[in-house]
Amino acid sequence: MGEAFLSQATNNNGQIKNLLAESEKNSYKEKTGLQNIQGNLLLKNIDQLNEVLEQIKSDSLKLNKKINHTYL
Repeated sequence: MGEAFLSQATNNNGQIKNLLAESEKNSYKEKTGLQNIQGNLLLKNIDQLNEVLEQIKSDSLKLNKKINHTYL
């Protein structure tokens, strides 16, 4: 009876180790997935910021031309 218990306990410990390893892998995958999502959102924000900056640049050039035309 003691051997059967010990065998079952050893088997259970092996299963627990496997579950912990799997859980760790999943945790890493989820963390990596979240970092990828954050990176993609950051890139989208940078793209939008670049569009706004390009528009500001364009508007500034137009305004400078009007000012130069008016005062020169």
